[in-house]
Amino acid sequence: MKALMFTFMKKLAQSQKGKKLIFILLLLLTGYFFGYYKLIGEGLIGDHIWRQADGLSIAQNFYQHGMRFFEPEIHNQVADHGFSGKSAGEFPLWYYLQAVVWKLTGPTPFTFRLFSLILTFIGLFAFYRVLQQIFKNDWVAFILPLLLFTSPVYAIYGISFLTDVPAFSLSLIAWYYIYLYFTKRTQKRLWTAMILFGLAGLLKISSLIGFVFLLLVFVLELFGFKSLKNKFLFAKSQSEWLAFIIIPVVIASWYFYARWFNHVHQVNYFLTGIWTYFDLNPAEQKDYLGNIRDVMLYAFYSKSVLFLLLFGWIANFFLLGKMPRFAMLAALIVPVGVILYVILWSGAFRNHDYYFIPLLHLMPGIFIPFLLSFKRIDKQDNFLRPLKVLTLVLLGYNMFYCGSFVYMRHYGHRGEFIMAGPSESVFANKYIVKNHETHWKPFKAIDGFLTKAGVQPEHKVICPTDITINASLYLMNRNGWTGFQSWDNDSAIQQKIDLGAFWLIVHEEENAVLSAFQNFTEFPAGRHHNLLLFDLRPYRKT
Repeated sequence: MKALMFTFMKKLAQSQKGKKLIFILLLLLTGYFFGYYKLIGEGLIGDHIWRQADGLSIAQNFYQHGMRFFEPEIHNQVADHGFSGKSAGEFPLWYYLQAVVWKLTGPTPFTFRLFSLILTFIGLFAFYRVLQQIFKNDWVAFILPLLLFTSPVYAIYGISFLTDVPAFSLSLIAWYYIYLYFTKRTQKRLWTAMILFGLAGLLKISSLIGFVFLLLVFVLELFGFKSLKNKFLFAKSQSEWLAFIIIPVVIASWYFYARWFNHVHQVNYFLTGIWTYFDLNPAEQKDYLGNIRDVMLYAFYSKSVLFLLLFGWIANFFLLGKMPRFAMLAALIVPVGVILYVILWSGAFRNHDYYFIPLLHLMPGIFIPFLLSFKRIDKQDNFLRPLKVLTLVLLGYNMFYCGSFVYMRHYGHRGEFIMAGPSESVFANKYIVKNHETHWKPFKAIDGFLTKAGVQPEHKVICPTDITINASLYLMNRNGWTGFQSWDNDSAIQQKIDLGAFWLIVHEEENAVLSAFQNFTEFPAGRHHNLLLFDLRPYRKT
């Protein structure tokens, strides 16, 4: 019986179907090791609650208010002089799809995280399939996608409410169809790839680094450059021309519409342009490099992978003559594209680690050309044999590193992590968790208290101790205003009351905020954990 089982497993591992199943199993086991079984049912938790709440707020408003795709809305009444939350940024398809699912399941973070995770896994599987076809080597095909998965920002936001990893995953899937198109030129494969690139760019314009690279190759070939040694990569067909024109036009059209929509509703919240270092104020510029060095980079990758990426990038300059032409172009263009992206959005890198996700294009852009150059030198892949143990150790270490980081980001104060990164990084992540327990957790079971206190679903509230724009409002599922607005004088407070603010809710430990609102706290309405509720209706003048 044991012999039969061994034979069966051996045959399975040698078959293409078996290898695919093994890779999928490895993804599932890695996700389990990263604690996804805990996270998949969690609501707002971890870092960047601000941005995560924005996405959830848009989805919630689609679900509740008519599914009007071209009128995205948030809970904060930031638009139309305080009468609505209409505001557009990235293409809202991902949030709209979640709202469609919620029509069947009811609003739950579980489905949101589940769909993000499924797309993350599909993207990694597509990357695996491309590598399998290029290298005809299972070791390379297994190692690189799994190493990609060990980027903390990829692992954290691959099961979150942000669109960054879904957009990157769509780009990976698009590359799979591009590879299929180059092996057999069919319109279906070309347009599948281009639609996927287009969707990726609509969700997050920074995910277009791969598409822009292909566009540059297409342009080079128009001038006679042959990307595949003695032949052209593209046929210069009408469909190819059309695809490379339509995708940028569609993406640009959305952002023109978003800017027009925001102008009409007199709001400028979501970023629809670039954000450079020079857009930061002097205080932010002062600690810019230190914060990236001590905190942000460790969320991108461990030092071991950062070193490998740097080494591979430098080595590729000396190996250009050994690379296939297309790989040579990738080795030169993709890192330049990433550098341009960093320059254009450098202002975000100071404290927004999810802006590092597009830098993951460096993984295929550096390592695939690097490995292909050695493959041309050593067609028997002998160079890989002594590296197998080393790469396995590297992968194991980075899985442990990433797993520690994921736990630290979400559950750090419970002692369920081992240090990942320097003390500054650990401290920052432990602060995130502590802040969640004291600041956000009280909102997660507040609905019953609000209903009992008379806070109706249509009542607007002010939560000045919430520095984000939507988090507390989304968690309470009430429209209103937060600490994102200015509350430096009584007239500003009175204005919001006259616009329909019925209630004030504050954290009791925020003495400075309570002092600013001291003329509006004569009518206490209850207490929920460390949250104090006050009735503002007696102060209404209109």
